[in-house]
Amino acid sequence: MLQDAVLPDARAASPRRAVVILAFGLAGVLLICGVYGYLRWREIRAAREGLQLMRQFTVDQLIVRCGIPQSDEFTYSTGIIDGEFHSEPTGRIIMYRYGSTWNRLTFAPQKDGQWHLRFYASPVIGVPADAENAYLAVADMPCMRPGRETSRNSKITEQPLIACG
Repeated sequence: MLQDAVLPDARAASPRRAVVILAFGLAGVLLICGVYGYLRWREIRAAREGLQLMRQFTVDQLIVRCGIPQSDEFTYSTGIIDGEFHSEPTGRIIMYRYGSTWNRLTFAPQKDGQWHLRFYASPVIGVPADAENAYLAVADMPCMRPGRETSRNSKITEQPLIACG
């Protein structure tokens, strides 16, 4: 008799219990999907910002963000045209040192008079600036990260800043 009194209540509570469990399970799945979607969105946004930075990066921006380089060399194309010796700069190689590693940035002159980034190399990666995975270089060289506008060792600004690296 006692058993009959308990069973009807258990049967009545069972559908409600199943709905509650199902609702919490669905909410949990939606929460996990939302967190994953947010993290993926942040990753894609950082990649886009990095690509944009790499494709528009100039020597002036590099020096403002990262300070004075350890090495700044020009490469030239030379030849004789109409009996005269001509020499034109064809590239500029700038090197920075972070800890025990060197980061090498190769720039090329453009029609606008600026030197634009063409290739980035470090012991970890080497990518052309117009490649789809060029954003990896931004994470590799700390002072190139988006939101980083000046460097502590830059002669251009005297604002107090966080050091590169």
